[in-house]
Amino acid sequence: MYRCQDGTLLMLWSSFGEEGYTEAIAKSGNGDITGKWEQEPQLLFKKDGGHGMLFKTKEGALMLSLHSPNETLKERPVFYKIQEEDGKLFKGEQDEQYTDN
Repeated sequence: MYRCQDGTLLMLWSSFGEEGYTEAIAKSGNGDITGKWEQEPQLLFKKDGGHGMLFKTKEGALMLSLHSPNETLKERPVFYKIQEEDGKLFKGEQDEQYTDN
């Protein structure tokens, strides 16, 4: 669950899609956990990764962490910068600072 700056309540969830495991977003219709949830048409992450969580860095940047690929013994955490705009989330570039190479 993530509450946007404008009060919009979002839920991240994972499922399978055309390119493997995906990270999707649903939006609460009434801004409450009991509200009617509507699926956002755009996936947050569409190519073989899931179980995402949002967090803020010490500097206040919004980030997405998830595992990718969705393959046993090859799963690794990956981190992406996230932009929030008008109650929506958009995935930016992968942040290599948090990636173990």
